[in-house]
Amino acid sequence: MIAVDFSAQTQRILKQGYELAGKLGAEVLLLHVEEPEASVVHSNVIGPYGGMTGFGVDMPTATEIVDDQVERDEAIMETLKKQGEAQGLTVSTEVFIGNEVAGIIRECEQHKPDLLIMGLHHKGFFSRLLGENPELALVKKAPCALFFIPEE
Repeated sequence: MIAVDFSAQTQRILKQGYELAGKLGAEVLLLHVEEPEASVVHSNVIGPYGGMTGFGVDMPTATEIVDDQVERDEAIMETLKKQGEAQGLTVSTEVFIGNEVAGIIRECEQHKPDLLIMGLHHKGFFSRLLGENPELALVKKAPCALFFIPEE
């Protein structure tokens, strides 16, 4: 399984992941997990605006935003999949909208990969202090071996 986040590091992760898969004769599951763009939308059934949702975005609009996000992500994944297939690999894709760590763990539990390959992002002190560290969370929780590819 190769997890990608569409960052500048994605091509480097794919190059190393596809190369390793080719040497091992392995199939590849290409995974992309991200928070929904519509995560700011929330139900507001109590209060002065009863029935409306946060920031003036109704649920059909929020659903449309997430659907558009999935469609864009799947198009990008198809392009990345073709890169692996051009190297003779068998590649499938999964797109998951939700919490990054929970999504990756769920997909690992479902697909049971031998190895999870993903990028290791360098973060500043305050980002590490205040934010979630997905790499550390995966080291603690992932049900498979991990291979992190550091940023250059």
